[in-house]
Amino acid sequence: MSRLSEAYFLKALRPRYDKSESLVMKMPELLEKAGIKDMVAKDNVVAIKMHIGVIVGYRTIRPPFVRQVADKVVKGRYWLVEDFRGLTVESPVIHEAVKISELKVHSAPTELPSAQPTWTKESQSTHVSVVSQSLYEPYRSHCRTFLVNPVNGREARTALISIEAEVLSGYRERLSKTTSRVRAGEAMLIDRSYRDYLALGKNSLVRLVIY
Repeated sequence: MSRLSEAYFLKALRPRYDKSESLVMKMPELLEKAGIKDMVAKDNVVAIKMHIGVIVGYRTIRPPFVRQVADKVVKGRYWLVEDFRGLTVESPVIHEAVKISELKVHSAPTELPSAQPTWTKESQSTHVSVVSQSLYEPYRSHCRTFLVNPVNGREARTALISIEAEVLSGYRERLSKTTSRVRAGEAMLIDRSYRDYLALGKNSLVRLVIY
């Protein structure tokens, strides 16, 4: 008779409103008890499989959870498998439509839900990055965009919105200089969660690739 695998769970219930009760903050204990660290040898390069949902779904694993796995288990030697880009024989080869090597990173506008703090609402935040209208146009046709930190190679998929979107009218008035840089294709706006995950600091540059 085959042995059943053990399943580990975290309690989502918060006895008190505190950061330590976030599921993200509880992840290290879960990983320790599950013994996942013992499965990864030193200098192994690990693929972390991301669940991108069904065709009409919009839920996915949030970056803070992935960061915990990456830092506690594989210690940075990993890549994210977020999309089927030639992983099997049947998968079509997806070519780059647009590649911008150096975009200066700025904070996402408060008008976007993804700009809000996410540790209290991990499952409700949608990640959207702001780019120029000229970059948004090819995204509308291809709908696959990846951000890459050229320093550490970290990669994450994101949705895009144009700096000209009506919801950003207030931002354009408040920060006209940054808006001009985004319009010129010199900069983009990324939310805090993705900046932390990609390890992008102040004045960092990011690579944007549209497939």
